[in-house]
Amino acid sequence: MRSFISAAIAATCAYFAMAGDAQAETALQMQYRHSYVVPKGVMLHDGPVMQWGLTLDIAKPCYGGAWWSTSLDEWEINSDRGDELNYFLGCTGPVGPLAIDAGFVYLDFIGLADFGGIDTAFVFADVGVPFKALDGALTLAPYVRAEYRHTVEKTEPSSNGYYLFGGLKTKYRLSGTVLGLVNRTALLYDSGTFGALDEGLLGNVFVGADLHVRDWLTFNAANAFVTFPVSDLDDAREPEVSAGTGMTILF
Repeated sequence: MRSFISAAIAATCAYFAMAGDAQAETALQMQYRHSYVVPKGVMLHDGPVMQWGLTLDIAKPCYGGAWWSTSLDEWEINSDRGDELNYFLGCTGPVGPLAIDAGFVYLDFIGLADFGGIDTAFVFADVGVPFKALDGALTLAPYVRAEYRHTVEKTEPSSNGYYLFGGLKTKYRLSGTVLGLVNRTALLYDSGTFGALDEGLLGNVFVGADLHVRDWLTFNAANAFVTFPVSDLDDAREPEVSAGTGMTILF
C-alpha cells in the first residue's frame, strides 16, 4: 500500500510539473475558530482553537507544507487538548477544462484524547469543472473529491476507509470592491472510517467573506462551517457549527 501511494504521488507531481514554472510562492494562513469541527461530522474540540498553515510552491504546480491546530485557554496556547499537526504534499493545476488537485496528507494527532492519538495518513484527488459567469465576477465549480484513509498503527476497530464528496464551489468578487464571497456545499459519503462511526451521508456547507486588501494580504473576515447528518446515523453525530476569522499572507 505504501509503495502504491508513493508511486501515485510521484506520477501526479511529475505530470503536472512538466507544464509548471519554477517560481516559488509561500502562503501563511492564520485562523481563529470558536470550535474545531471536521467534515465527517465530528467536533474534535468544543472550545476555541488557533490554526496555522504554511504552504510552499515547490515547483509550480506542486506544493508542500504543514498545518497546525491547537486549543486556547483564555487566549493562551494550551496543548492539553485538540492538538493536530498535518504534513502535506500535492500538485494542482488545469488539465483541459478540469481543475485537479491530488496529493498526500499525514495527520499527527498529538492530544486528541477521544481518538487515542492514533496517527492517520490519506491520499486525495479533487476534480472540478470551473466556469465563469457575470462577466467573470462569479466562478462556479462543480466538483468531486475522494479520500482514502489508512491508520499508521494497527487498531481495533480499524479506521481504514474512504470519503467521497460531491458538490459545488463558488467565488464571487464584488465589482469595484475588495470584498469576495466564497461558498462550498457538498454531500459527503462516509464509509464508516473510524470504526466507532456509522456508514452514511452528511451535508457540509462553508460560507465566508474575504477582504482582498493587497495582492499579498487577504483578511478572512468571517466564515462558518456547518456539518449535519443526511441519512440516519446511530452514532453520536449531530449538526455542528464552527465559526472563524483570520488572514492569509503571500510571500
